[in-house]
Amino acid sequence: MPLMLSACHAQAERIDFGYRLKGDGTIEVAYPVCPDSEVLSAEIIKMTKAEGKLTYTSLWKADRPSSKRAADGVFTIGGRQSFEREVTMLREDIPQSFYLHVREGGGPESGREREASVSLDLLKSRKLEAGEFMTSSGKVMGRREINEQVAC
Repeated sequence: MPLMLSACHAQAERIDFGYRLKGDGTIEVAYPVCPDSEVLSAEIIKMTKAEGKLTYTSLWKADRPSSKRAADGVFTIGGRQSFEREVTMLREDIPQSFYLHVREGGGPESGREREASVSLDLLKSRKLEAGEFMTSSGKVMGRREINEQVAC
């Protein structure tokens, strides 16, 4: 079933998520989160365009982080490695580009939802050092830099 997303967000500045490929080929995400908040769920969304119409399809969705690390914003997508429950099991191979939608809870930002585009082609074009993540804006950041984007 196609998912419709709104592109309107009252956000003063761009907040980048980080992402990188792990040795086993899975994608690890670094999501910016304040100390009193936590990740609640993550979702992979594919956008397709046909006959001038955009369609958004949920390829995978999971909730209930299974570790403190995942709740604190560092988690693997596309499977159950970081979440207790897959709401939607991965429907197809993860595409080269997609949107990642994350919902967080706790603290003053409870209920906040953010989306970021992920480009595996962009990721594969740069060699990352240990602890580094690619961002959708093309910057390479460490975990601390990613978290410093949000005012807590």
